[in-house]
Amino acid sequence: MRKRKNNNKKQQYDFKSKFEETVSSHLQEQEREIQYEVDTIPFLQPEVKRKYKPDFKIADNVYVECKGIFSVEDRKKMLWVREQHPDKTFYILFYNAYQKLRKGSTTTYAEWCDKHGFIWADWFKSGRSIPKEWFSNNNNNKGESNNAS
Repeated sequence: MRKRKNNNKKQQYDFKSKFEETVSSHLQEQEREIQYEVDTIPFLQPEVKRKYKPDFKIADNVYVECKGIFSVEDRKKMLWVREQHPDKTFYILFYNAYQKLRKGSTTTYAEWCDKHGFIWADWFKSGRSIPKEWFSNNNNNKGESNNAS
C-alpha cells in the first residue's frame, strides 16, 4: 500500500490512506495533539471452530482436494487441517498447478505445495486423472514433498 505524506506544516506523517490524511488535517485544524501509529498492540485471534469436507475420499484416511483456484484461505485451511489430523493424508489435485498464487507472485501452486510438504498433481499433466499411486497410499504427506505430475 502506498503511503501518503501529509502536506500540513504542523506535523508530518506517512499515511496509508487519503482518509487518514483527511482526519489528521481535521484534528490539527482543531489544534489537537495527535500521534500517528505509534503503538503496536498485540492480540490473539480467538479460536474459530470450523469444518472441512474434502472433495474425495479415496481410501481410509486418504483424501483428494481438487483446486482450480488455491486462495490464501484455502492454503491456510490445508495447513491447519493437516496439522490437526496427522493420521490423514491429503493430496491436492490442481486444474493448473503452475498458476501463480496471486497477481505479481513468482510462486506457483505447485511450488507452494513443495515448500509445505503437500503431495500434488496437475490435472492435465497427470492425464486428466488422479495419479494411481495415490490409491495405494504409499505416500504420506507429513512433510515430504512428492509431486505426481
